[in-house]
Amino acid sequence: MHDNVIFRSAAFGFDKREVMEYISSICEVNAENIRRLNGANAEIAKCRQESENFRNENAELVAKNKALEEEIAENQKLIESLNEKITELTEKAEKVNEIEGAEEKANQLMMDSLRYSESCIKNAQRVSESLNISTKNKIDKAKSCLNTVSSDFKSLTGQLEQSISEISQRLAELSKGLDDSGK
Repeated sequence: MHDNVIFRSAAFGFDKREVMEYISSICEVNAENIRRLNGANAEIAKCRQESENFRNENAELVAKNKALEEEIAENQKLIESLNEKITELTEKAEKVNEIEGAEEKANQLMMDSLRYSESCIKNAQRVSESLNISTKNKIDKAKSCLNTVSSDFKSLTGQLEQSISEISQRLAELSKGLDDSGK
């Protein structure tokens, strides 16, 4: 309000018109101040409402943030668990690869040994056939030799029989000659 207002004096007191103008101006200022105060109060109420909304949103965001932090912690545990499983599976895969490699080598060795054994069998069959033919030839040769020996033996036997017969005749003649000379 206006301080130290001085009204002009009139008969019977102050000038009514001046006082009324002053009151009117004060009312206008007061109305303007009330309007501004109401605007400020409305702005304050709006700000309080916004503040309340922000607090509520903040509380919701804090709750969501907390939930997200918990979810992140759970996901980190899950990630750690999955990383451990990945490591475990990687180790198992390496072992399986080693086993498959060893199995492949064993299969290769089996195939090589099978081929080698088939080769040995074929060689043995060839050698056996060669031995059979050689043995047959030797048997045929031995048979031929035996036939020759048998013929020679028969011939010798025949000659021995003849020689024995001749010796028997001579002995018989000698024996007869001795018997005749002793008589």
